[in-house]
Amino acid sequence: MENWRNAYTIKEFSRIYGVSRSFIYKEVARGNLEFRKAGRRTLILSHVADQWLQSLPIGAVRQKGVDRKDESDPCTSPVAGRARSSSGYRSR
Repeated sequence: MENWRNAYTIKEFSRIYGVSRSFIYKEVARGNLEFRKAGRRTLILSHVADQWLQSLPIGAVRQKGVDRKDESDPCTSPVAGRARSSSGYRSR
């Protein structure tokens, strides 16, 4: 990413890199993203932002036809077969 600034505020970093403020603070807490303080303002140096971006894992492309049990898939979840009422909520 081309650096046009020396540092970004949290709001700018969020907008430019497309991540939420809470994700940024989690990355800071994990030690994955270094910051500086200027009074009350939190700043992320542009070269640190670029290093962080480069350190992210490379995404893998899912291949068609490969059977993978996805735990987040509602069709394969353990409660998928349970009956629901017409309103969508389970009756007791």
